[in-house]
Amino acid sequence: EEPILEFASLLDKRVFMGQQLLRDSDSTTMSHSLELRVPFVDREVEALSRSCASAFKLAGRASGSGYGASGAKRVLIDAFRDDLPAGILERPKRGFELPFQRWLDGCLNEQVLALGANRFPRGSAAIDRTYPRGWAQLVLERWHQALMPRDGLR
Repeated sequence: EEPILEFASLLDKRVFMGQQLLRDSDSTTMSHSLELRVPFVDREVEALSRSCASAFKLAGRASGSGYGASGAKRVLIDAFRDDLPAGILERPKRGFELPFQRWLDGCLNEQVLALGANRFPRGSAAIDRTYPRGWAQLVLERWHQALMPRDGLR
């Protein structure tokens, strides 16, 4: 009988990674004619990781913050510790986020202003410039412009 960590890892690999993450990555990149190489998805790497003791996989650091303190990805972190920029291991863990607000305020600013000018009479409220509402309004308007004829009739 496998320890709970091994069972959870196997379940994560077969269900979440295999049925969700890899499938979504594959369909998304294929729909844009791109080829994606997912790092560390290799039978030999997976076999090596399964051979490590559970205590070694999750043993966190006694002090500090970030990845090192949690124990997450300890083997990977320790393997590349000397190659990573100073301080990167102490940063808090975070997900990948797109800079929607920066886009609304920067490179999409003219489109946001034009949207407000086209939709609202002078002197009234302009488009909501905050994410997610401003982003949704801009995307909906661009979709409408692309798919609907100017006269509104088909």
